[in-house]
Amino acid sequence: MNATIELRKRKGNNTVRTEHELASDLLSICEFRKKGFDWRRIARELNAANGLDLNFVVYFRQYKNSVSNIEYDAKAEKDELIADEIAGIDWQIEELTVAWEASKGLQMRSTVGERGSNTTEWTDHGDPRYMAEITKLRERRAKILGIDAAEKKDINLKTEFADLTDEQLSERLKRIKDVV
Repeated sequence: MNATIELRKRKGNNTVRTEHELASDLLSICEFRKKGFDWRRIARELNAANGLDLNFVVYFRQYKNSVSNIEYDAKAEKDELIADEIAGIDWQIEELTVAWEASKGLQMRSTVGERGSNTTEWTDHGDPRYMAEITKLRERRAKILGIDAAEKKDINLKTEFADLTDEQLSERLKRIKDVV
């Protein structure tokens, strides 16, 4: 944002406002908008406070430009946060995949007891806990990236009272009242 901005008065004279003055205007505009003031009333209030004679369009543009800059910065920040989160998830998946691969293959367990030592060997297909964590991380990654479609739910609004006539319905309601 520039340190100063040139705003034109209606009479053709130029006025230069500092960034601090513009920030003060923006704060006032936001407060007035929360109160429900229209743009013409906001211009009257700010002109009276600042000793200016500016059209409401000037304030509207100032507000819209700053809001779009804030939205742009927020979007850029959100994109950076998403990229950081995805990078972290990818790193975790890589580490878990290495651990998964290491858990496969020939496994040995040695025990020493009163009768001597005993070595047991077996072939393992991998520790399922690693794969469970990898699956959770992949699901989270897909959710963050928006790859998974939203679940469709079939909602049946038909109730037990929908097919009753008015007489049957009033009779049923009387029975319910009697029970209660």
